[in-house]
Amino acid sequence: ESAEGAARDAAFRYRITVDAPSAVRPLIESTVGLVRWQDYADMTQVLFDRLARDAIGEAQQASAALGWFSASVEVRVDAARAPATVTLVVTPGEPTRIRDVHIDVTGDASRDVPAGTDAIARLQDDWRLPRGETFTQSRWTLAKNSATFALASAGYAAAKITASEAAIDPDAFAADLAVTLSSGPLFRFGELRINGLKRYDEDLVRNFSTLHAGDRYDAHALDQFVRRLNATGYFASVQATINADPEHAGAAPVDISVIEAPTRRLDAGIGYSTDTRFRANVNYRDVKTTNQQTILLK
Repeated sequence: ESAEGAARDAAFRYRITVDAPSAVRPLIESTVGLVRWQDYADMTQVLFDRLARDAIGEAQQASAALGWFSASVEVRVDAARAPATVTLVVTPGEPTRIRDVHIDVTGDASRDVPAGTDAIARLQDDWRLPRGETFTQSRWTLAKNSATFALASAGYAAAKITASEAAIDPDAFAADLAVTLSSGPLFRFGELRINGLKRYDEDLVRNFSTLHAGDRYDAHALDQFVRRLNATGYFASVQATINADPEHAGAAPVDISVIEAPTRRLDAGIGYSTDTRFRANVNYRDVKTTNQQTILLK
């Protein structure tokens, strides 16, 4: 018998079932090596034994990421079958819930009355992971990102998290959250820097702007500007960002990137109604002249 044949004979084959609640099973199946490697052609008994040992810790980590920090994990193997039958049993136990939340904001926002202090109050009220909710790693990350975005949108474009902690009490199935954000300086709009224009003059973009140099930065106002530009028909895409460098906070440049739309567009369609039966229409539009013609064919 060849060495290759002997290696095939020594190969270990198994099929695995994950016995776990539906909320936990997908993450376990995607992260636990014992599950992911079950179709590995060169699997051996030695490698299987190592994966089985590692599976306990991996399944516990996956459960903890979803809020179950006291999960019980067991690997059951029936080697009498061919392939061997393996069951990964995960009993999550009680989920961990938020017991306390402390959010602190430092920097200019804490001294900016009332705009800054109102923004702080809103982000605290809108915190995505309040008391009583189940703790998960993804929701913890989302809550922190949302709080940072809320502060940045309210005029403090350089806002960032400087400290965060989720203290887990496994005996009480509780989590105490603490987050500190630094608002950085208040930003004000500076010059518009426009990129991507080929056929049009920059004045076309500037004429749709209601942003004024020196005005307090407002993410909603910037978003409305982008929406107005997109609605003109002149552009296929518009993106706008403020330069979040704190050194330029007093007059932060706003970068507008555009992709121009075709100047002429022809759309055709077909429809049906009880009055006109089948009908077709052809729509022609010239953006430069604002001419538009619609022809209905019945």
